[in-house]
Order: sequence, then structure tokens, then C-alpha cells
Amino acid sequence: MIHPNTAHAGCRTRTEKVCGWTVGHFGELAAVAAPSVLGAATTPWLSVLSAVIAAVWGWHEARLHRSTRTTRASLAAGTPPPRQLSSAPAPAEPGATGRKEAQA
Repeated sequence: MIHPNTAHAGCRTRTEKVCGWTVGHFGELAAVAAPSVLGAATTPWLSVLSAVIAAVWGWHEARLHRSTRTTRASLAAGTPPPRQLSSAPAPAEPGATGRKEAQA
């Protein structure tokens, strides 16, 4: 839901951003919190499992942040992301396909 006092329709409040992030990462949060709570209640070894899961999650988030840096920067600037060039060679002329059937 967009707050009625915001300047644009695309502007979200901090609360909306945090709620969206929390909902999107619910699985990761549960995977870290569940062993942590169980470790506090039963055995401390489950806290080690929670720490391992948190480390893997943090590594994955950092890798994702680095790999999407160009796209995020282009979206913030309002320019389209750079396009990848095709490695296939272009035909020499508009009607040339390089196939023997087309040359006959």
C-alpha cells in the first residue's frame, strides 16, 4: 500500500520497504531463528547450526548484491541496463543466410 502523503506513486515508506524485505526473506529468517531458539532451550550445538546457516545466507546475499550492481545502478539512474552482444556473426547482406538452399 502506498502512503497517501508521498510525492509519487512509486515512492514507498521505510516501513513498507522493511515489511517487504521481511516477507521476502521469511524462509531465511526462520532457518536462522528456529535453530537459535531451539539451541537456547535445549543444546548449544543447535546455535552452531544457526551460525552456519546465517553465514551461508550472508555469503549468498553479498554475492547477489555484487552480481546485480550494474542493474541496480542503471535502474537508479533511469537508464536501461547494458545489453549483451550476440556472439553469432551477422549475415553479410540482408538476404544472405549462408544456407545452400537460399543460394540456389
